[in-house]
Amino acid sequence: PLQFAFSERSLPCVIAGSPHPSIKLSSVDIDYAATCRHAAGMLAARGRRRIALLMPRSGQAGNLESERGFQESGESLRASGVETLVAHHDGTPLSICRKLDSLLGGKHPVDGLLVAKPSHVITAISHLLRKGVKLPQQVALIARDNEPFLESLVPTLARYERNPTLFARKVSHLVLDLVREGTRSQHNYRLMPTFVEGETLGARVA
Repeated sequence: PLQFAFSERSLPCVIAGSPHPSIKLSSVDIDYAATCRHAAGMLAARGRRRIALLMPRSGQAGNLESERGFQESGESLRASGVETLVAHHDGTPLSICRKLDSLLGGKHPVDGLLVAKPSHVITAISHLLRKGVKLPQQVALIARDNEPFLESLVPTLARYERNPTLFARKVSHLVLDLVREGTRSQHNYRLMPTFVEGETLGARVA
């Protein structure tokens, strides 16, 4: 609603994040679709055959882009016997734990996870370890996002790191464009984060 209000009134604004499809505002964000496509491919390359994106159920445009990219990767991986699914939760630790129990139960448990939101990564890893799940032997895990505290986890966490300096530079550039040109100019920058190959991803398949 806030994006729509600024867009509808042609108010000068830069979104530090992803706009929804109908929004006509400049923006800077991580390329979440490409990031999640890459993550699914990395998990598949490690021999994972049932991969889930663990994602809070929300209307945030960045999360919707994440799901789109992950599902696109799933379509291309299906021919090689890889199954992908999006698993939603409500953002609470209890909901995350229940969703993980569901994913790991049954005849065909998930063996690869892509987890959005740093705080949810902590809940996911601690719950898996509490349940006796070995990382990455039983489940390989990649974090879509990064925060400095995740660097203290053991085993080391496979994750994506964005460049905050580049992000700030792109936002500043768009703000200056607004000052010079007003709302006539619209640009959307999508930045690809750097992949950090941690121990939770596991070894390459020979």
